Amino acid sequence: MFAAILASVLLLGQVPDGPASHDREGVVLKLPDKLRPIMDMVGAAPPEFGASALARMLESGAIDDPPTRRELTERTFQLAALAHDGWRVRAMPGAGLLAATRALAGKLELDRLSLQARAVRLMLPLHKRRARDLFLEIPKPAPEPLTCDDWVGADLGDFYSTLGRVVDQTFTPAEKRHEDDIHLAIDYLGAITSPLQFQPALRMVLGLDVKPEQRQLLLVKLGSAMAAVSADDRSFASVSAALTPDLPTELVPAFQRFVVSHGTASRCVAPDPANNSEAQSDEEKRIASDEMNLMFTRGTLVSRTERAGPEFQQHLEDFLDEMAGWRQSPDEPDATFYHRRMSVYQGLLDVTSGALRARLIDDMVQFALSSGLERDAPAEWFLELKTADERVRWGSVPGPDVLNGFERSGHPVLVLAAALERALGK
Repeated sequence: MFAAILASVLLLGQVPDGPASHDREGVVLKLPDKLRPIMDMVGAAPPEFGASALARMLESGAIDDPPTRRELTERTFQLAALAHDGWRVRAMPGAGLLAATRALAGKLELDRLSLQARAVRLMLPLHKRRARDLFLEIPKPAPEPLTCDDWVGADLGDFYSTLGRVVDQTFTPAEKRHEDDIHLAIDYLGAITSPLQFQPALRMVLGLDVKPEQRQLLLVKLGSAMAAVSADDRSFASVSAALTPDLPTELVPAFQRFVVSHGTASRCVAPDPANNSEAQSDEEKRIASDEMNLMFTRGTLVSRTERAGPEFQQHLEDFLDEMAGWRQSPDEPDATFYHRRMSVYQGLLDVTSGALRARLIDDMVQFALSSGLERDAPAEWFLELKTADERVRWGSVPGPDVLNGFERSGHPVLVLAAALERALGK
């Protein structure tokens, strides 16, 4: 992680105070006052968070100088290449809570592919040819077939949507006459390796502004890829359900061959609920019971009057002490323990205020910072913290906010997240 952060700092350089600053190549960065301090924070954060911050600043409309926008878009793309996760994922039918959470974390777009595609889209109105060149630098995604142990698969919708915009918008009339745009699309269709690519690739083809005979050619190429890819049992139900309603007649024979190939695929056995890694430990059951007793009186959520009383305050403080002693079971996955404990902290945000909420927020943040998930699954890790922040800001209970806790932590990611919300949040 340190090497990636160091690379980010060297890449971005330092942006001193003042109405404008020079980057490493002499380009003058013209930034609004409220965004200048954030640039130093971008350099200190892990690359996916730095790239996401730059993209958010560009998308906010707060930066209107074209050379500055282009330079920061280039930096977004370069930082994105260092992101930990290759692409976002989606949950397969029958997946449990952990897989669903991984898929939800993908919506933060902190993975390499999403961030690079985002940079390409930002470059399109600035320099179309450069946007195409950036897109061509992205390695073609080649997901492996899913096994029965895989409960998530690649979500490549943004990638193919961006490919469609590159094909439509970045070729000159002369290049289109030579069908260079069609050849590019064919090249990507021929690189399909997974059934999970069928639907987003089909949407791309159907959305292109091309001649009927050119679309026909692209559908033939997609059909060839579809017929050549084996149907794994884990993704089959999801893929077939998504494809069937919009399947063009040109693809029906290829889809039928794909269905036939599923007949020879190994079948996945449904997981045994009695041997579920997501089952609660005895300690977690005790924590959950104590939380219910704290938050509810005779089946009713404790009132604001009760929450302000000394008895509830003492019970809450005792419960936070109990939470601090909650330990991970030996056979419990890191992600399961992290998400479960964070969900308890988040629930308590709805019934706390004042000094006890500030303590709760600090306890929650310190627990998050102690988790190895920050290193192993950064989007999943940050999802819980972002959810906690939104829960407080959109909630009806006044009190210290989570952004203050982010700032108190001094952690590069959380300080950056707080600064972005202060400057750009709505």
